[in-house]
Amino acid sequence: MPARPARAISIVRGFLEPIVGAVFTLLWINAESGRQDVGIVAMCAIGLAIALSRALPLIAMGIAGLVIVCQAVTLLPRPTSTDWPVYLGVAIVVGIAATSTRARVRWTALGFGAVAAVAAVALMVFQQDGWLSWTGYGDNIRLYYMGQDFLELAAAGVVVSSMAWGSGFAISATRRLMLSQQVTLGVTRRLAQSEVELAVAQERNRIAQEMHDVLAHSLAVVVAQADGARYLRPTRPAAVDGALQTIADSARMALGDMRGVIDGILDGTEQPQPRLSDLEPLVSGMASTGMKVTLREMGDRDDLADGQELALYRIVQEGLTNALRHRGRDSAVSIVLDWRGPGVSLLLESTGGTVNETTDGDRCGRGVIGMRERAHVSGGWLTVGLEDDGTHRLTAFLPYYSARAQLAEMVA
Repeated sequence: MPARPARAISIVRGFLEPIVGAVFTLLWINAESGRQDVGIVAMCAIGLAIALSRALPLIAMGIAGLVIVCQAVTLLPRPTSTDWPVYLGVAIVVGIAATSTRARVRWTALGFGAVAAVAAVALMVFQQDGWLSWTGYGDNIRLYYMGQDFLELAAAGVVVSSMAWGSGFAISATRRLMLSQQVTLGVTRRLAQSEVELAVAQERNRIAQEMHDVLAHSLAVVVAQADGARYLRPTRPAAVDGALQTIADSARMALGDMRGVIDGILDGTEQPQPRLSDLEPLVSGMASTGMKVTLREMGDRDDLADGQELALYRIVQEGLTNALRHRGRDSAVSIVLDWRGPGVSLLLESTGGTVNETTDGDRCGRGVIGMRERAHVSGGWLTVGLEDDGTHRLTAFLPYYSARAQLAEMVA
């Protein structure tokens, strides 16, 4: 609902009960004008109770109840044959009070309505020249009809008061339900918007991670080879050609991978991803920079899901890249893959060289965060840090999710 109409409705709603109370009072005063012994004060008091019934429901019920008490002790004129329907104003007070959001007020209104109805009927029946004389019964059957009429009228009064309370409660419940639906709709819209934003953020993060994995490794190799060629040129000019060839190959591979990522984004297709069979070329390429890299596998390779193979490759790639970046070309890297457990375990240790930056659990770049995310998504875990002896150690574990393992779990 637009803001201005909602605000206008709220303003009008605030004056509704006072207007109803004023109209109620004026109509009764006009209807009873010219008659003697008319309860003008009672009419005005009940009209005031109606006016206050929403803002101050307990006070409004107190005013209406005080009118009946004052009439009972004759401080105010008791109801007559023409003005007794003024008690319907009490039912209006009860109905409006039942719309309160406070449960204590609502249940108080229900009890007050029943008591007020019985008390008002008692004032109408058990008085001289009361209900029986208004209806034309003779004196000889007065006592008999007095009790009967009291019970019938009291029951009718309680029913009318209960119906007024039920109407007010239904209006309040409907209003709360509509408000709840509006809140739910608002929350649903915000959740839908958040889902879109989250999907965009995840896609952005995936693209950034892929670009990081593609470029960081290749650029690290390019930098290492360029530095090596610069140092070797005065003493070993022939080695420069090999370094330049490695630089060209690495740059060409990085360019091709980057194009694959971008084309996959634009076309909505997935470019071919590295697999376990690409680990040996990866190790050989890093060894060409001057690093001493060894790859050792224990046990027989088991089947991994495609995503797990990519995760394992990227973790090893990022570990080698970090070793080259932070320890230099003179470092030694040992890679151990253990296939003998319920999953593949990875231990990557880098030693030697000069440590340029401490990368531990408290200082993690995108590369370390990306490795942990890949391991976690694959159902495993990863830790990385610099040990006290200067060894940089990376450990990871990825459980098997092959078809054979899934079948074994189903059989078990």
